[in-house]
Amino acid sequence: MTLAGAVLLAAVLVPTDPVLAADVQVGPPLEGGEHPVRFALKTEAGLNDGLAFPFVYLGIFLVAATGTAEE
Repeated sequence: MTLAGAVLLAAVLVPTDPVLAADVQVGPPLEGGEHPVRFALKTEAGLNDGLAFPFVYLGIFLVAATGTAEE
């Protein structure tokens, strides 16, 4: 695997889904309000998404800089 391929693969695999994090049950159903654990999970998931996106650009830049792509 090339360096560009490894960077792109890592950028795709790292982010977590904030929707799935919101579905984590940390208390009785329908208790209302935002639980701190659920809030922290959603925040972490959004942070992962935001921090992984520049690595997609880095992978694309590496492919463009080398001028070749593995086939």
